[in-house]
Amino acid sequence: ELVTHEHNGLLFEIDQVDELHHNLWRLLHEDDLLERLREGIPTVKTLDHEMHEVTSHYHRLLRANV
Repeated sequence: ELVTHEHNGLLFEIDQVDELHHNLWRLLHEDDLLERLREGIPTVKTLDHEMHEVTSHYHRLLRANV
């Protein structure tokens, strides 16, 4: 669900060895492929940032119910 084919990764059907082989071949032979896929990966939030967002939501909910 987090990987979009050709955007931030390469997908293949389970038990489809040929598809996996093709994707690995591409990673080895397409010079810009890995960098393009990396660019599609969203920035990972730090734990502090995630906790700040969660507590902000709770504070907003508490204020709405007062």
